[in-house]
Amino acid sequence: MENHRSLEDKIKALEKPQLQELISELIRKSRDCKKLTYIWLGDTEKVNEELIQEYWQYAAEIISEFNELGGGPEEKEEEAYEWLEEISQLLKTGSLSSEARQYFIDDAIFEYQKHNSGFDDRLMEFFFEACKSDEDWEFLIQKLKEKPSEWDLQLIEEIYGKHLSKKNTS
Repeated sequence: MENHRSLEDKIKALEKPQLQELISELIRKSRDCKKLTYIWLGDTEKVNEELIQEYWQYAAEIISEFNELGGGPEEKEEEAYEWLEEISQLLKTGSLSSEARQYFIDDAIFEYQKHNSGFDDRLMEFFFEACKSDEDWEFLIQKLKEKPSEWDLQLIEEIYGKHLSKKNTS
């Protein structure tokens, strides 16, 4: 008779340690379960962090290929821009920690610095969208200084002039 119980009944019958083990195992095995758990717990910041990483992974695969080839098929370009738009929405409206924003910049700047994909301008727009604090801007400056082009040096000047608090630029 026990074999015929519904899944819901079986879950209800679990003791707390078993339930914790089940949830931990599901989270380890499925990104969707992890996101759904964060949603259920009301931690939208973590959900957004997971989503931005996932979306960037999809976009980065295409951008990396474009960097290797100096471009690519229009369909792939459109797909990358769709993923980048999803990221943009999260950067504009999502609750993200400074750590998550800097993680995104750190990951994405690698593709930006290759300067061969055709996505450079849009990636830089993302970096500017991601920066919300002086700490974020300083992090971006540090990354741009690693392999600076003439354009990057101009952007650094712009950041110092327009985006950092006056107290940090004196």
